[in-house]
Amino acid sequence: MKRRQFLKTSSASALTLGFSPLLRFAHSPDSKKERRLILVELTGGNDALNMVTPRHSKSLRLLRPTLLRSEDQLIPISEKYALHPNLAGMLPIFKSGQMSIINNVGYLPTNRSHFRSLDIWHSGITDKVETQRGWVGRALKEQQKVDKKLDVSLFHLADGPLPLCFGGSPFPITTLKTLDDLRFGGGSEVQEIIRKASEGEKRKGSDADFLKKTTRSALEAAKKIGATSRKTPDGFSKDHFGRQMGLVASLAQAFRGNQIFFTHLTGFDTHAVQNESQPVLLASLSRGLVALQKFLGNLGFGESTILVYSEFGRRVKENASRGTDHGAAGTALLLGDQVRGGLFGGDIDLGNLLAGDLRPNVDFRTVYQDVLSGVLGRESKSLKPDFGQMLRLIRPK
Repeated sequence: MKRRQFLKTSSASALTLGFSPLLRFAHSPDSKKERRLILVELTGGNDALNMVTPRHSKSLRLLRPTLLRSEDQLIPISEKYALHPNLAGMLPIFKSGQMSIINNVGYLPTNRSHFRSLDIWHSGITDKVETQRGWVGRALKEQQKVDKKLDVSLFHLADGPLPLCFGGSPFPITTLKTLDDLRFGGGSEVQEIIRKASEGEKRKGSDADFLKKTTRSALEAAKKIGATSRKTPDGFSKDHFGRQMGLVASLAQAFRGNQIFFTHLTGFDTHAVQNESQPVLLASLSRGLVALQKFLGNLGFGESTILVYSEFGRRVKENASRGTDHGAAGTALLLGDQVRGGLFGGDIDLGNLLAGDLRPNVDFRTVYQDVLSGVLGRESKSLKPDFGQMLRLIRPK
């Protein structure tokens, strides 16, 4: 079996052995150099105009007679824009300069299919269908050619198949829902048997050598995680997204080294009675992000960046079901202590719509490039924006 085939089947092997096949990282000798990226996908197409709302807009009031909240309910962040009231907890992060709000993010030509749009966001490619390689995987592959010692841990903390964004990565991917998924089953006797089986001389670089090293790392990880509390850390809510953010916190604390996490919050396909569902989701998002930002700050090591995005925005005009249909441009959020906070992407121009949608003027790949420059220290040659300029969302070191 080739190594590539082994990596594809390693998740199934993990179920049999009772441990995760990854967790290959040793702790970094200099914890300040550790970097961490958390990807949060708002699946379904988040209505950006309800998340970051233009203030004092008469035209928007006419287009959204039931969805648009009154001025006194919104949380002002500038003379022109305000946050949804359920995002009030994130206001201190924004004011501290640790959050970038990027409006008008998307791609051209637009596609209102969930599946196609998600593939575009995950692959970073708009002109052809790519189902094997993702923007993260390709960037890591490029970086590994420059830095032979590069070691990055990839975690998939969501339901469903492995995310396409990790496709093509030179590093394995760990999928888990709770810390119990990292527990080594079978007791100490079984662990000792597997440990001995992983020893012995193996040709360096061979599949057997790779399996031996992976097994040893898994044993060490199982031992380490055994001393870690399996409860969600204090400060995190008990809803699904809160548990996801708590899991990120636990893994960040238990395992040192560079890490990239993929998570998602679903339910943003708000075609009907949007004001009953989206506010609940935004409140959950705010609680989880605020708790994670606080936890990582208190942890006192490494550089962490959180990217929040959705596959597309919603139509500007509400529909007859008091909801919104699939649109084009949306809003992304970037959080972290190295982020150059503020509002980016230009004004939300309701007088220059694209067939009733917000017009993209920030190519989503420019945001990815900024993220990669902060996490990997370089941009990716495989990500080629079609329009717009680099925003330089990460402060120079």
